Amino acid sequence: MHSEYFQGILQLRPGSKELDKLITEQLGTQVSKKKKVRGGIDYYVKSNKKLAAYGKRIQTEVGGTLTVSQSLHTRDRQSSKDLYRLTILFRPHPFLVGDVVSSDGELYLITGGGKHQTGEHLVSGKRKKMPDDSVKQETQQCVVSKTRPQLEVIDPETYESTAVENSSRYKGKKKARCVKYRRKLFLV
Repeated sequence: MHSEYFQGILQLRPGSKELDKLITEQLGTQVSKKKKVRGGIDYYVKSNKKLAAYGKRIQTEVGGTLTVSQSLHTRDRQSSKDLYRLTILFRPHPFLVGDVVSSDGELYLITGGGKHQTGEHLVSGKRKKMPDDSVKQETQQCVVSKTRPQLEVIDPETYESTAVENSSRYKGKKKARCVKYRRKLFLV
């Protein structure tokens, strides 16, 4: 086998720096070549079996749609078996697990991937399938200023001690991730 030998291709559409870094780290030496193409990145993988297993793994970790196809590559001269190349097209969801998005005037924490992206309501905790028109919200590091009689954090913009809307998510630490939405603070 030569250095650029491959049995399958993982196509990432659209490509992003975060996912490129994740895939490169997780596949490691299995990638024989990486090629930037219009709209994304192609990873040429040495083993079909490892590529198939990794395709399922990245879909559950990140979330998105997965399309698997194979094409006849050649015929083995010694065993007369057909050899196939596997192609996996992965289209990630617009948000990663851990992102906070707003949908229908409410905030949700993205908790799952798979075929459909799911989010957990920041106040009630109910899960919902997230629509594609959701808007990502920026999270910030907040310092907890008071825990009694109600939980308050230092507002990162005004530096005032402000009550949070969902104190049930508090884990007992001095610092927490929070998001400001419609002049209210929520813990993530």
